[in-house]
Amino acid sequence: DVVYNKHKEEGGEIMSIAETIFEQAKNLPEDMQKEILDFALFLKHKKDMQLGATMDQIITEDLDALTELAE
Repeated sequence: DVVYNKHKEEGGEIMSIAETIFEQAKNLPEDMQKEILDFALFLKHKKDMQLGATMDQIITEDLDALTELAE
């Protein structure tokens, strides 16, 4: 957030979060860039797992209604 706001204060183009991450990462050594990528993939996996768990919960809670609709 500090980097993102800094670009606004300098009168520069407002950058998206993704653009800011890219700008910060592109000058890092490759091993650190890989760490950033690994972390981003971990966060995506975590989000996907949470979505799957939410869908499982909805199906479990509404199984009777879903079964009735399927008939």
